[in-house]
Amino acid sequence: MINSIEGLNHLRRTDPQKAMSTAGKEFESIFAYQILKTMGDSMSEGLFGSGLASDFYKDMLFQSVARNVAESGALGIGKIIEGHVEKLIGDEGLSSKQEYIR
Repeated sequence: MINSIEGLNHLRRTDPQKAMSTAGKEFESIFAYQILKTMGDSMSEGLFGSGLASDFYKDMLFQSVARNVAESGALGIGKIIEGHVEKLIGDEGLSSKQEYIR
């Protein structure tokens, strides 16, 4: 995964195909995190109890699970986004249509 937008921008210039795949995985990770966080907020105290520390540890757990889900491609959102971008770019290829990946 990437640590910053600048990292993705650098990857876009050096390896556009990998940048597209990475961006799809990042989106899938964020989407999975939002699902987990919403589910976690609706549950009772459970394993972590309540309080600030509980919120911190639950958030860490949700981020970790979301990254693993995105890396495995379990939801398939990253691949769907990648496919739509490829369709948008068309037959001309990534190198000739860099402006679409900005």
